[in-house]
Amino acid sequence: ELTNIISLKDIKTERILDDYNYSFRSKIRKAAKAGFIAKKVDDIDEFYKILLTRYAKFDKTPTHSLEELHLLKKTFPESLHVFGTYKEDELVASVLCHSINKRVAMSIYICHKEEYIEFGITALALHNSMHWVTENNFDYFDLGRTTTNMIINEWGLQFKESFGSTVVFRDTFTL
Repeated sequence: ELTNIISLKDIKTERILDDYNYSFRSKIRKAAKAGFIAKKVDDIDEFYKILLTRYAKFDKTPTHSLEELHLLKKTFPESLHVFGTYKEDELVASVLCHSINKRVAMSIYICHKEEYIEFGITALALHNSMHWVTENNFDYFDLGRTTTNMIINEWGLQFKESFGSTVVFRDTFTL
């Protein structure tokens, strides 16, 4: 499978926007100008509602159930992180990240409410997660797979590359 990785070794938190392409920076600014706010939260339930809606649109289900995510959060409380974009008190986009080890953080799920997509809400949520990852001195940020069974998700690939990522092969094994 293919995944998108960002090397953070030379990226400074205060200059993070400089590493995005113009389109991605523009989306972040558009979301902020429209009054959307990004913050780190612990509300897996609200995140999961949005995730289910997004997956249902494509007649799919997430790999993890809500119960499994709660178990993971309980078992590894410092490893799972939810970054959300809000319009007032409403969660409209979210990124669920996993701190794999001291060097690598990975986005597991990226989701949004369709009715707000024109405002760059997903870009703002990803920017917030990227900011946290750099502040916490990770060396790499894995934005997740852009293929399923080696079939490329063109939109996902373009979006993640606009964030400054590089495509690499991720070996997978089946038992």
